[in-house]
Amino acid sequence: MKMLYILRHAKASSDAEYADIDRPLKPSGIRDAYILGNELEHRKLQVDYIAVSNATRALQTASIVARAAELPFETLRVIPNLYLSSYSETLAYIRQLPDNAASVMLVGHNPELSYLCEKLLNENHLELPTCGFMAFSVTADSWSEVSSTNTKEEFHIFPK
Repeated sequence: MKMLYILRHAKASSDAEYADIDRPLKPSGIRDAYILGNELEHRKLQVDYIAVSNATRALQTASIVARAAELPFETLRVIPNLYLSSYSETLAYIRQLPDNAASVMLVGHNPELSYLCEKLLNENHLELPTCGFMAFSVTADSWSEVSSTNTKEEFHIFPK
């Protein structure tokens, strides 16, 4: 069995002075990322591999959550293709993950992550909020087999 964790970046600045890829987290986003990380640490979440978009807001979110959850930073990998990817490109990325990673966290953006969660759950109108986190179990031996038929939501954490 594999565990797939999906995390949408926390609330970012909408200030026009920044290019989209450079938008930093707002103070509320920083707070939410620490709250989520603390909750994941409380749950003793283990992650073998963290794949994060190269956008500033995703990198900040991943770093804060990893620090607060006491996840090793050496598991974090910046994946530029996760920025502005489609859900099908993101799913293709998941399907090529190394099988020796039992648990993977993806940190990225909407609408792609919401669409991905919808497809994995065969559900419509799922909106992953900023700093929203979903945990899925995957009853497969290989990441290449990930599909809606072998993926089940275990829990989610959405900021209040």
